[in-house]
Amino acid sequence: MTTADQVKDRALDLSRRGTPDEEAIRDLQDCCGERRVAVVRARQELVDLGASDDAAPAAVRLLDEVLARFPAV
Repeated sequence: MTTADQVKDRALDLSRRGTPDEEAIRDLQDCCGERRVAVVRARQELVDLGASDDAAPAAVRLLDEVLARFPAV
């Protein structure tokens, strides 16, 4: 399983459980291990899931926040 797969699955799980945003974002930051590419890939896979999973939009929103917190390059 790739880091992107782990991040995607974790984001979906956190969204389904209704984990508070700040807690979920910290968890996802730990999960990705500072690998921005993994977050980008996980986000794209969730976007591709679209309407097939009700938790996907909330998971994408969480990953957007994780990406926003990466240092500027």
